[in-house]
Amino acid sequence: MGIIRKVVTGGLAVVAGLLVVSGTGAAAPTSSADERLYAACNVSNFPNPVTKVVWTAAPAYYIKGDGTRTYKGTVAAGNKGFYCQKNWGEGYRVTIKDAKGREYTNTWWALTNIKNAPNVWVNVVYLQGGNNNQPEPGVPTGT
Repeated sequence: MGIIRKVVTGGLAVVAGLLVVSGTGAAAPTSSADERLYAACNVSNFPNPVTKVVWTAAPAYYIKGDGTRTYKGTVAAGNKGFYCQKNWGEGYRVTIKDAKGREYTNTWWALTNIKNAPNVWVNVVYLQGGNNNQPEPGVPTGT
């Protein structure tokens, strides 16, 4: 059973300020893998975003057709709409630790939009609720 990701509202600023990213999953999938991900999980297939709480600022990425992952900005903490999610596998695992040394890890990513960057992906470790290595509850899964 995974660790349930919960954040106490009063301690959010402290926890967010002390996060240590221990991995970002630098490897990229092949172009055909990217094409399959976008075909299955995109804003047109899932037009109604599901609101989730981003518990600390989260990096957002765009994946180009050649598999290159490009940082596009940050999703601020707070309520945010997510369209769908996909398990991108070990090459895209993100692991973070909070101030108490608790580790959160996941290979699932959720699709959202940020200012000047539509269709960006955020790892679900930054979303409140859920378990390690599991999809985020309530967000549709791309097939």
